[in-house]
Order: sequence, then C-alpha cells, then structure tokens
Amino acid sequence: MKILLIFPQADHQTGLFIKRAFVDLGHEVDCFDPKEEDISLAFGAFCESHPDMVFCSRTAGLALPVQRMKFWRPEIVTMCWNVDKRDSIVEFGPKLMELFGSVDILYTIAKGNIEEYQKHFPRVKVLHLQQGCDLAVHHPEELTAEDHAKYDCDVMFAGDYESTLHHGRREIIKALQEMNKAWVKVNFYGKEKKVFDSEHNKACQCAKICIGHNGWAHLPLSMSVRDYKIMAAGGFLLTEECPEIEEWFGGYYKKVMFYKYASELQEQIMRWVSPKSEEQRKRMAIEGMDFVHKNHKYIDRMALVIKDVEEWVSTHTRS
Repeated sequence: MKILLIFPQADHQTGLFIKRAFVDLGHEVDCFDPKEEDISLAFGAFCESHPDMVFCSRTAGLALPVQRMKFWRPEIVTMCWNVDKRDSIVEFGPKLMELFGSVDILYTIAKGNIEEYQKHFPRVKVLHLQQGCDLAVHHPEELTAEDHAKYDCDVMFAGDYESTLHHGRREIIKALQEMNKAWVKVNFYGKEKKVFDSEHNKACQCAKICIGHNGWAHLPLSMSVRDYKIMAAGGFLLTEECPEIEEWFGGYYKKVMFYKYASELQEQIMRWVSPKSEEQRKRMAIEGMDFVHKNHKYIDRMALVIKDVEEWVSTHTRS
C-alpha cells in the first residue's frame, strides 16, 4: 500500500515512529512535514505521491488540503490521528474541528472523547487508537557509572511541570517538591533539563519510581504516551489512574501502580521506595516492560490502521 504520511518528522518523535511502523509492515511511505513545510503545498504532495491512503496529524490548516484531496480523489481514504485530549473537543478550536470533520476516519487516543466526536461528526468513523512505543528507541540501555551518577534517584518526573493545561499538574509537582525537600530524592526533567529517547530510557532505569501524569483523568483510556515509554525502558511506573487503565495494562496481575490525588501519590512513593518493596517493584517493572514490548508498539497500532483502511475500502467498494 502507498501511504502519504502528513506528520511532523523533524522532531524525530511520533511521526518517525509511525513511518517506521508502516515501512516495517511492508508499505511504501511518502512524508510531508506540516510543521516544517508550507501547508498549502500538502495537496501538491498528494498529487505527486498517488497514495492509497493519507494519514495526517492534528495540525491546524490541514482541513482545506484534505478537502481538496477528497474532492479530487474521493476513493482515497483520509485519516487523522489526534494524539491529544480535552474536556470537550471544541477546545481544539474551529480549524482543527474542521479538519476532524473532513477526514474519513478519525482516531483519538482518548476513548472518553469518542462519543462527543461522533455527535459532532456523524459522517466520520471515529475510533480509539492509543500511542505506544518504538522498540528501536524505547528499550533498556547499557548503563555506565556516569549514567548512574547523573540519573540515580528515588523518583523522577519528565514533562512540562509548569503546565496549566494539564489538570492537577501543579499539585502533583508541589507534592513531589515537598518530598524532595524532606524524604526522597526527586529528579525533574522538563524545563532547562529535558530527556528524550536513550537519555529518557536511562533516567527511567536509574529511578526507583517513574511518575506519570494524565491531566484528564476523568476520560477513559486517556493516558499519556510517556507511560508507554517509561515501561518500555524498564522503569517502574506510578501513574495517574483513569477509567479502564488497569485492565488495559494487564488487569489483575499488576505491572503498573496508580494514584488519584497528590496525597495518595506521596503515600505510594513512600511504599515503593521502601527496601521491603524493592523485589516486587523490580519484578513489576520487568513484567510491565515485557507486556508493553509485546502488546503496545507503534507497529501494533499501524497494523490496526491498515486493517481499518482495508475494511473501509471493501465496504465502500461494495456500496
């Protein structure tokens, strides 16, 4: 299958992972970076590519190019993947709402947003699609003494710790800062000191506990992609609970621990940094890593996308 991937590539993150997954599945991929290139040229890239499907990011300004694609070649399946969530999808703004209503298939990482999408866009097929890990990047590293000196700690948090968009983020950071002053060593990565890819892997491995935070915990299956990256690196994940997340990560045989409030976060940290919990903590981290490596890779997600495209083509060809 020939795919036109309209997704940022320059940051070497999600867009790259998607491209690699499609290629590893045996498909040909042409790329257009909507962050680095003039969006008005996206339709020209479509005409040059002659794709069987278009898979795009939630980028403001793509609605018109996608509409032109559908007008020119209505049989080509157009898809958008929104890897973010909001209390209400109208918060994404009119330009993105127009894009969401212009594609054939819309994916959202937040299962809890699907009903609202369907109300706004009855013509569009709306599906839940989580992010995941890319094993070429997200895996345990061979650690050196220098790595341990740099990253060893009781607790680590990587992310925007000054965010006002993520509900409860400031309360979580405050709780961690309080603990850092009194009880445990906490490493923060997210402002001057950021970690990605192999450095993030090392930071996860060197911390006893890696904190995840959602920000929209009332939405079912709305967790952050960082949860997958932590687990894939072999880190022990303590993340914010949201509906259905425990079953998603294996159910009864726990591989992840959860918290709901800042006070509960502190209680869980004190439990899991204890030497009494070390053996169980390490076992859960290994089991979590194996589970994510087996079930939650980008290639697993893109295989579902290809299946959806084939079903779409089959259904609309018959009709």
